[in-house]
Amino acid sequence: YSIITSSYFYTSIIMLYFLLINKYNYTYDVVGTYITNTYLYGLIIIYFIYLFIKNNYIDKFNMLLDKIKNKEDYNIYNFINKITNVTLSITILLIIISKPLNNIIFNNEINIILNVSYILFFYILYSIIIKISMICNKSKNIFITLLIGLIISIITNIPIINSSYRMGYDMASGSLISIILGFIISTIIGIILINKKLKLSLINNFNDILNIIYENIIYSLILILFTFIIKVNVTSITKSILVIIFYIFITIIFYIIKRKIINKRVQ
Repeated sequence: YSIITSSYFYTSIIMLYFLLINKYNYTYDVVGTYITNTYLYGLIIIYFIYLFIKNNYIDKFNMLLDKIKNKEDYNIYNFINKITNVTLSITILLIIISKPLNNIIFNNEINIILNVSYILFFYILYSIIIKISMICNKSKNIFITLLIGLIISIITNIPIINSSYRMGYDMASGSLISIILGFIISTIIGIILINKKLKLSLINNFNDILNIIYENIIYSLILILFTFIIKVNVTSITKSILVIIFYIFITIIFYIIKRKIINKRVQ
């Protein structure tokens, strides 16, 4: 699992480096800085956010894995829904404040935070599904699941990078999209294997999925509406810090109101 998951990033770095040097004639210094900022510093930030989420839910996740091992009563989708909802909200916030955050960390015109922010949601979901699948499926099936995702990522890497360039987007984002695509394929196969082994139905979880989508659409719209009042496209460090604080504050208010609404419904 660790080797194949790491291979997503290493193969993408190699392919992106090869294209930038040999096809698009970038200098070695520019390519080195570009790839380092994206695949080292950018992903380190995402990894720290991943660790923060993981540390907050690791005990519950381990309890879930123990219940699966001991064949006790459990509902894996309750846990997955909670993580999905939290991670999706954090990803949306990260996208909104990516420009000011990028100014503080990188002070670079290329929005590196925006490029890497999308991978957070898909990586966490991929990690959870694969680790659950490891408990209840054969090693051979897990290996095939992981390998299919990696192969999809490798096959689509260069075409997506070239497409990103033709459409005027950042080429590193195209490279990361191919990684996300591989994660999605492995996650889907993993969910199918889990449902088959544990005799679960994704249809029973459909309403909860819709609620998560609706809630995050509302959250996104609120943040987007505020961007017309408090601009996120700032350049100074001071303004960037203030913008980040403001949108974190709006997020906290949103979830306080949401919790109160839920509590009233329960009562």
